[in-house]
This record gives sequence, structure tokens and C-alpha cells, in this order.
Amino acid sequence: MKPRVIDWDGSHLPEALRELPPGRYAVEPIDDLPPLTPEEDAGLLAALDQLDAGRGIPVWEIVINQALGCAVRVVARGPFC
Repeated sequence: MKPRVIDWDGSHLPEALRELPPGRYAVEPIDDLPPLTPEEDAGLLAALDQLDAGRGIPVWEIVINQALGCAVRVVARGPFC
């Protein structure tokens, strides 16, 4: 799901929120965020392209590696680290 920018008047529920499927959402104001640099923007787009192509790392693998202090990629789904 792509991020959505929603303008809210502070009292009425925007239609864009009504269109979202049920679930948990994190909402935060973006008015004071600095713009991305061209390099940051390009990096995020490249990362999203990799995920769309199915070349992402499963979250369980990241969690296990972080817990064990590993910085290596599990290739054969064998022993970690």
C-alpha cells in the first residue's frame, strides 16, 4: 500500500480515511518534515522497486539477526550467524 497524504480540518473525517481497509494505522503530521534529498528519494524508490520485485528480506530474518547481533544474510535458511 502506498502512503497517502490526507488533509484534515481537525473535525470532519476525511473521505480518504473512509476508503482505507480496516486495520491499524500510524498517523503523524508531516507539515514540519524536511524534504528528502534527491539521493534519499532515489534510494527509497529503488528499495520499493526491490520489494515489488520480491527481493526483500523477510522480517523474521531481520528480527532474528538483530537479536543475535548478526549482520549476515541467511541464504540457505540454515543456522543463523
